[in-house]
Amino acid sequence: MEINFKKLEKILAEVLESETASKIYLTVYRKGGLKSKDVARLTKLHPSTVRNCLYELCKQKVLHRKKNKEAKVGKNPYVYFAAPPDVLIKRYIKRLESELDQLARLAGAKIEIRFEEERKC
Repeated sequence: MEINFKKLEKILAEVLESETASKIYLTVYRKGGLKSKDVARLTKLHPSTVRNCLYELCKQKVLHRKKNKEAKVGKNPYVYFAAPPDVLIKRYIKRLESELDQLARLAGAKIEIRFEEERKC
């Protein structure tokens, strides 16, 4: 089965609440171990946009970074790696549960919405 990355990018844009973040996450996930300048080159986004988004994605723990041992000082001292997709899925489900619970309370419903993870034996 061939993966449609444009479609996946759109889905991730909803999960990450940003098309830019989606594009950057997918690029880092697919290539792994990228410097910010490499992410900018591959995504064709402006380097400052990439650096800002990388910072935000690291704050959200969607990406993590490691110090580049080769870079003593200066630009691009970090290499970025993506969190596994299941981490994003679980966070998105929690957010959906919360939003649906709020909607149910607004409607006066006495229900609580929870998604359950499938358990394998």
